[in-house]
Amino acid sequence: MKTKHLFLFLLSFAFLFSSCKKTINGTITDNFNQPVKDVRVYIHETAFESYSNSKGEFYLDYTPGKIDLIFEKDGYLDVSRNFTISERSNYPLGDIMMLRVPEFIGIYYKADTNYLAIPQIKLEYKSSIKEYGRTADYYKHYYIPNIDSVFTIKVKSLDNIEIYSFFNSNDNLTLTGIDNEGVVAIGKSMGVMSANHISTIESIKEDIIQYSPSALKRKFNVTFGVTYVYINLKKSTYYSSTLGDYAYAFRFEEDK
Repeated sequence: MKTKHLFLFLLSFAFLFSSCKKTINGTITDNFNQPVKDVRVYIHETAFESYSNSKGEFYLDYTPGKIDLIFEKDGYLDVSRNFTISERSNYPLGDIMMLRVPEFIGIYYKADTNYLAIPQIKLEYKSSIKEYGRTADYYKHYYIPNIDSVFTIKVKSLDNIEIYSFFNSNDNLTLTGIDNEGVVAIGKSMGVMSANHISTIESIKEDIIQYSPSALKRKFNVTFGVTYVYINLKKSTYYSSTLGDYAYAFRFEEDK
């Protein structure tokens, strides 16, 4: 009986010691609100290191002073937190969000538990000329070959629609609509050798959150049945621009 009481006392003491241990602690989740386990959590240029558990929780020992805290795991964007702790204390960081990164670059719709890749399509173009006496304007109409085959995403609601772009550089991505013939942009030049100026059919405003130069979250006002297209439009000067051959076209339909 005495042995049993001693065991319970030691167990209670160990639990009390663990709960009172002064650590940097928190919970790691991803952008799908899922806990992320096995995240390496460490203080830069020190030996202090820990890993998150299956619930995303972490507990890290430390020495007071300037803390350069880093969170890293393959398949996720690294996160850092910089702060100063003046004296030894329990230091809760709360929730830490790590952005999940897909294996391949591209445009993705954020579904409930994972990304849905939006397929890449190749734009085609038709040329036309408008003559004005001895001068002429040359046009290129860039269009989607088959409007009916545009990638369709079925959702129950348009609330909180999020699109993510993962590229080496997102600087040239432009969101546009299309006309009735599937045209997304028109290039115009005054003469064969002059600079080509490209205008989109409809410039759509986005609210963008940049997690890194290569990872962006993009939100915009979405309507059921409307086709949206991301194109790679680069303006070198006010009068000159270039358009990549590939694009990402998609629309949303109600999942009834």
